[in-house]
Amino acid sequence: MCLYPNLVNNTLHIKSVHSNIDNVLLYDVLGKSVLSTNHSSTIEVSEFNSGHYFVALRIGDREVVKKIVNEYYLYHYIKKIDFISFN
Repeated sequence: MCLYPNLVNNTLHIKSVHSNIDNVLLYDVLGKSVLSTNHSSTIEVSEFNSGHYFVALRIGDREVVKKIVNEYYLYHYIKKIDFISFN
């Protein structure tokens, strides 16, 4: 099971040797479910606030949980600041 990149700024990619992932769940740090979907090889995180999230992948009777950091808003905010001149 592989989720990449760990520091996400647009799209989270999911790779698995198991083709039978039943469900992908995304939780915030408070345990609130913010996304539930059938297996997908990518998840767009741009609609979620920046911060730490947990991705739970259900495969049959097993569940694998991985931590990711969504940097979408932070990443795009810093890119805008790079273009500002402080003369």
